[in-house]
Amino acid sequence: MSRSSALVALLALLAATPAHAQQVVSKKDWLEAMKTALPTAFCAAGMPFRTCFDVTQEQCEDAAASAARVCLKKFEGEIPDRLRQPEDGKKWGEKVGQCAGNTYSIALAQKKVKSKECE
Repeated sequence: MSRSSALVALLALLAATPAHAQQVVSKKDWLEAMKTALPTAFCAAGMPFRTCFDVTQEQCEDAAASAARVCLKKFEGEIPDRLRQPEDGKKWGEKVGQCAGNTYSIALAQKKVKSKECE
């Protein structure tokens, strides 16, 4: 699975809420949930953020948590005070997730595994 397709799958998972169960979440609650959900999802078994970098689970989660904090802070002023789920969660999850994935990759560039699967 490529990094971009894994990121799309990850973001879909994070934003997943049944269509009939649309709800509104406060920005504060959404930001707090993302601080935990993003690093956990990034570093799950089989994810390229774990398999394409020579890092331990703890190093992966630390780097992903740092990247998530940076990117959540970057977008915090743009995120609405109340997010309609799943629409707003998906929109902002994709923006924050792409930012965090890029930030993670830059921070750990020297630990990147050189293989066709990790290009």
